[in-house]
Amino acid sequence: MIAARICSCSNIKCSAARESSSFDVCRYKNCQWQAVALVTPFVGVPLYDLSVSGALKTFTNTGTVSGNGVARHFRSD
Repeated sequence: MIAARICSCSNIKCSAARESSSFDVCRYKNCQWQAVALVTPFVGVPLYDLSVSGALKTFTNTGTVSGNGVARHFRSD
């Protein structure tokens, strides 16, 4: 099991059953705005291999170039 913290407070943790299958960056304006950066790095992991613990709130951003919604997950408290 590969584990990583995704929140600096340690309340949210994720783990994957195997190494990531891909790594890339997103350059779309929507991701730049969310990350406050020129690119947003991400790791590709199949959902069936991913486990997330901790309470999350979800915001779905629909203002994307493709028109597809992007779910943004945040700590709930």
